Amino acid sequence: MKVNIPNPCTEKYNDMSPSELGRMCKVCNTEVVDFTNWETKDIVVYIQKSNQKVCGKVSYTQIAKKRKSNFSIWLKAAGIISLLSLSKPVFSQPNKLTEVIITGQVKSNRGEVINYGYVTNNYNADTALIDLNGYFKLKFPELKKNNPLIINVASLGFDTKSVEIKNNKNPIIVLEETWIGEIRVKISLKNRLKKLLNIFSVKDDK
Repeated sequence: MKVNIPNPCTEKYNDMSPSELGRMCKVCNTEVVDFTNWETKDIVVYIQKSNQKVCGKVSYTQIAKKRKSNFSIWLKAAGIISLLSLSKPVFSQPNKLTEVIITGQVKSNRGEVINYGYVTNNYNADTALIDLNGYFKLKFPELKKNNPLIINVASLGFDTKSVEIKNNKNPIIVLEETWIGEIRVKISLKNRLKKLLNIFSVKDDK
């Protein structure tokens, strides 16, 4: 058996309020269970025991179908296409620390370039869009020498990630792919036939 989310939700999981098994979605007043560390069989049992639809968060490796690109959704949400530099990632920090500029790249946990989403800094919430090649360029305000450089990276279908940039390294951010939404169980043909044969077997015994 496999689990699937036919219609992924566009709400941000990390923005939801914490609950006993995951997060509570205010839009539909439903608990979104965090299944990312569950075995598929345990997810199936949980859904089968529930008397109502189950919304959950699952990772890419747990779902049955291949993830479709949501690039068009991000274009509509942003309203513009990010025309950032396509050169190699560069970290620059002027001597006077009047401004810090970070450029880097965002990839999925499967090694694929993520070409939609945004990056923000933790200081004044300045935002930069991720371009077609997964690169971003983000400016920081004037900082003290020992202040940490922290960025937040978000993309639809992935866990939002906070990253501290250290040692002037060019950041390559890796996001974990996840889906949230109503979870459905898909029973294989073999198991369906087996279940059907068991039903007939019980009838024959009677």
